[in-house]
Amino acid sequence: MKHIAIFLLTLSPAVAYAQVLEELTMQLRDSDGIWRMQGGLAACLGGFESPSTPEQTANAFEHMEWQNAGSYGGLTEYAYKDSSALVAQNGTFCEIADMGVPQTEAADLVRRTFAEMSEPLWTQSTSAAGCTTFTSPSGRVIEISSGGQDPICGDTPTSAIRVLNEASKG
Repeated sequence: MKHIAIFLLTLSPAVAYAQVLEELTMQLRDSDGIWRMQGGLAACLGGFESPSTPEQTANAFEHMEWQNAGSYGGLTEYAYKDSSALVAQNGTFCEIADMGVPQTEAADLVRRTFAEMSEPLWTQSTSAAGCTTFTSPSGRVIEISSGGQDPICGDTPTSAIRVLNEASKG
């Protein structure tokens, strides 16, 4: 056990973060929607500095046995219980949604994930539509809205966490 602790201490912060984010993705099969969302957020983030590839993100959902619900318009959809995920095939965004997790809990989940990682929280603000957003120094954005076809902002009983990567792609 001591050898594992010494090994973990010698890992670079980026490798250690990637390992913890990978461990968080194991929550994708949890019976509780909030923990599935944290696993999905980890899969969507891929890393705090730069996103994973769309293939890596899709592999996380497939590895945890989420059902591939099909591809359309450049998106691949996954489903498990009351949760769903959309992965843009070009890597511009990833979304994790749950029909039983309110938006306020989803925003708290983002804050908790960053705290658990000892990572500085990205700058929090409110979008023009009234959604809670978190923006990284490189321009990646996490946006919280309702789940479903036509997302809205505010305190709704459903939520979606979108990781928007287009600013960091450029």
